[in-house]
Amino acid sequence: MKKISLLIAAIFAGALLFSCQSELGTDAANPAVREYSIAINATKALDTKALALSSDGKSLSATWEDGEQVAVCKIDDRGDLTEVLGMLAPSTFGSASTVLTGSILLDGVSAGDKLFLQYPYKVVQDPASGKLWLDGRYSGQDGDLNTVSKEFAYATCGVDITSLEGDALSTTKAEFFNRQAIVKFSLQYESAALQAFKLRICAPSLAERFWHDDYYVNWGALDVVSVTAATSEFTVALRNQESEPEPYTLYAVASDGVYTATTPTLAFADGTYNRGTGNLAPMSYAGYDADSDWTITGSIASYSASWGQDLNMWTDGHGRHVAASVSLGTGDAFKFRKDCSWDRNYGAPVTMVPDAFEVYQDGGNMSVTADGIYDIYLDENTYTAIIVPASNGGKTSALIGGTGPVTPDPPTDTVWSIVGEFNSWGNSEVDDVDMVLGSDDYWVSPETVLWGEFKIRMNHAWEQERGAYGDGPYIVPLDTFFEVTPGGQNLVFPQTAKYIVAYDPDADIVKVTMTGYPEPDPDVTYTVAGESELDSASIDKVFTSQWNADESNKMVYDSESHLYVWSAVLSGLEAPLTAYFKVVKDHSWSNAWPSDNYKFEIPGDGTFYVSFEPYSGAVNAWFEAAPEPTITIDGNFDDWAAVDASKLAVAVCADGASRTALQVLKVGASADYVFLYLEFDASKISWNASEFVPINIYFNSDGDAGTGGWPALADACTDYLIQGMMTDGVNMVSYNPGVYKWTGAVHGDSWSWSDEGLNLPDGICQGAGSGNKYEICIDRNKFPDAIANDFSLGVGIEQDWDDVGLLPNATVTLENPGGVANSLLVHTLL
Repeated sequence: MKKISLLIAAIFAGALLFSCQSELGTDAANPAVREYSIAINATKALDTKALALSSDGKSLSATWEDGEQVAVCKIDDRGDLTEVLGMLAPSTFGSASTVLTGSILLDGVSAGDKLFLQYPYKVVQDPASGKLWLDGRYSGQDGDLNTVSKEFAYATCGVDITSLEGDALSTTKAEFFNRQAIVKFSLQYESAALQAFKLRICAPSLAERFWHDDYYVNWGALDVVSVTAATSEFTVALRNQESEPEPYTLYAVASDGVYTATTPTLAFADGTYNRGTGNLAPMSYAGYDADSDWTITGSIASYSASWGQDLNMWTDGHGRHVAASVSLGTGDAFKFRKDCSWDRNYGAPVTMVPDAFEVYQDGGNMSVTADGIYDIYLDENTYTAIIVPASNGGKTSALIGGTGPVTPDPPTDTVWSIVGEFNSWGNSEVDDVDMVLGSDDYWVSPETVLWGEFKIRMNHAWEQERGAYGDGPYIVPLDTFFEVTPGGQNLVFPQTAKYIVAYDPDADIVKVTMTGYPEPDPDVTYTVAGESELDSASIDKVFTSQWNADESNKMVYDSESHLYVWSAVLSGLEAPLTAYFKVVKDHSWSNAWPSDNYKFEIPGDGTFYVSFEPYSGAVNAWFEAAPEPTITIDGNFDDWAAVDASKLAVAVCADGASRTALQVLKVGASADYVFLYLEFDASKISWNASEFVPINIYFNSDGDAGTGGWPALADACTDYLIQGMMTDGVNMVSYNPGVYKWTGAVHGDSWSWSDEGLNLPDGICQGAGSGNKYEICIDRNKFPDAIANDFSLGVGIEQDWDDVGLLPNATVTLENPGGVANSLLVHTLL
């Protein structure tokens, strides 16, 4: 067997199944969760923890060492470990007693509640989230005694909460109880050491089917030496689930075949140290004389046998069976079955010879790597099989019962696959994403773009399918194993992406790895087409044109979200407004999503977004209200005084300037707005109904001195002219300007402006003033072009269309008779 889950007899909660990983973490947004400091007096008696042998070489010492940790865990009503609340560490080292200290996260606890402490055999950290997990699966728990005792030590205890004072939590004393034994094997054949490169340990307690509510776990056998090792002496960590004496059968694979031995009847009690027998002998089938109710069936050329025909086996009467001297070729495939029926058929996709391996219900086909005569062995007690060169002389298995009972042929090859929303739940077999059996006995899918709900199934059929525990669809975690179960709930990919899915049918565990995102197709166009409730008879406020799938509402691929996105900046709406729309591919209504029009209520001014994911066809819409400016445009200037001066660009009228009506200019910019503050000399402006007082903003919006024109400023780089009235001749009014784009030559001086095609929304600017002060706000989200983070501008004020003030300005000199200066540089800092 490749892996083994661990069955724990919990101290205060009965049988505790811990075959999955448990996560450290709670919802930080939950105000009921509190962090408590904790200090627990803890002891390890000599039978509590396997750290090393004591001086007598027989018992286990138990001392707390630097670097050790203890997990504080929650368990549910049926005894399953559900959550890791924190990690504790010993405060002193080298003795059997210490104080465990640390902090844990708890909610809703009180005195008298219980905590479950566990000395973990492995703690891992998620590199992405930083969260801690207890790894609940054994893997290769063998090696020298020092390695095994430290890496696979496993002890538990329960403590009662005695008091909670502030953020401190106190408990009863922690007395740990060891949960496994250490066994040292020295392998021998006759009087010589046997060099094995694989050892399989089988026992009734390891192979039993343990029922746990509505599911069971097959523990199988335990492989403890990897195929790359070569040793005759090693130590393993074992669990005797029954805590009763029982035999342990060893299968040692050496270079010249399989050796076996059955140990004396021993009880490998928790916390003990034992020596396993090492007197092995080559596999022998003496005493296998009775006809067995198990047979071999398959496609075996030397017998002209096909699936549904059976070769007989013999049994020793103790659950062990052999088909002797079977002629097999590399093209043959076969399985075990009982009573010539497919109700109980066992196999595994195995070709390694010689070896001892696990077989399981509906498992894959067995085969051999070389033509030859073989004995095929089955241990029904442990569901272990061995295929070895024949050793039974003239005893030969033969076809029995003609063709046998008429039963459907099994698939020639078992295959596990992924099926789900991405392929309409498998309308045809070819739609499934088939997985491939790897060398580590996991079924692994190719990298594939996947999305939505899914399950894993065998042979493209629903008779053998796997889903999640619990109620409702389960969004799978990434890069970590989780359990699945027959008939479980639908699994869900977190988002559309490229994935690799790995599945182990033996342990029923799955790991999903996201490997990237699909690339956008440059030859495909997606547009949004729809209509909205109109507050104008001629213009659709949202889509401009109704149900027109042309380029006007083209979606753009967003490399961050990996979606196609379209947005519309909306203002002046008579809210709320209802939008109906679809996403259309390549301007053709034959490919449009969703099938029914998408309906969305737009509450008011702001930005309306639509996203589309082309693989799943998922359309989503959302709305972001227009952000409030950081400075309120209301003619009250106190909020300007509160702004950090270092975040404002400032220009002051120069001494000896020629146009001095404008005295002070301050400009600040946030991600959404540009704010201007003006102070002027009111004596230089005539207030009457027949004269106009325009404010001109010369806007170098792209921040590039190499574009734009008009010589009002020395750098002549104005991209846009914003021009509107400050007064109506009697009173100050709101700033409702025209916006004009420069159409002349670069740095040209002709009056070359146009608003053609700008399609400006309402509310692009606001203005208000009192006394000799005025403030203006420009909405960057409504501006015709994107405004650079670093831009520049100048402001002029006119009296009846004559310039009377300009900032920035400069002193008039012979070299600068106009007193012009470069535009004011502004950084987006607010």
